[in-house]
Amino acid sequence: MPLPGNLTLSDKLNILSEKLERVDSLISETEGSKAVVLIVSPKEETTAVRELNIRYEGRLKLLDLGSVLAEVVGNYGLDNLAEDFATFDESCIRDFSQLLLEKLKERIIEASEEKHLTVIHRLGILNGFFGINPLIEGVTGKLVNPVLFIYPGKKRENDLTFLDGRHTTSLYRALVI
Repeated sequence: MPLPGNLTLSDKLNILSEKLERVDSLISETEGSKAVVLIVSPKEETTAVRELNIRYEGRLKLLDLGSVLAEVVGNYGLDNLAEDFATFDESCIRDFSQLLLEKLKERIIEASEEKHLTVIHRLGILNGFFGINPLIEGVTGKLVNPVLFIYPGKKRENDLTFLDGRHTTSLYRALVI
């Protein structure tokens, strides 16, 4: 068996499959969150999504964060966002980030009710807004089925890093593969 840091994408997907077969065990390991974070290199993200679609055909709900971001921007209004940024500088991003976080939590919970597994991809978009821990904490105890966050980065000790460490996030209550 390869060392944890040397697992291939296929190895990681096999571990995921084993964990999803024992949801009760997953609930215990994640302190009730039912959240799994799959760490992939940015180049592997598309392959991971494709492989998951094959493995869980018909039982998987894909949630593209780029689409959710576009929806929130559309509802908020690009002109409003630009005006807020010009007037209030970076402080307006906190307000917009909160709107985005709330919409993401809502969409994740809805998706969890629809399918056996919700897969969230394009997480790199979150950098600059918030880490994934607020998402996990926000949906803990509200998920019907497990949720998988595909994180394009690396794990360094207890932190996940994105873009060679320029953005880091800590995780609680999630299984990291």
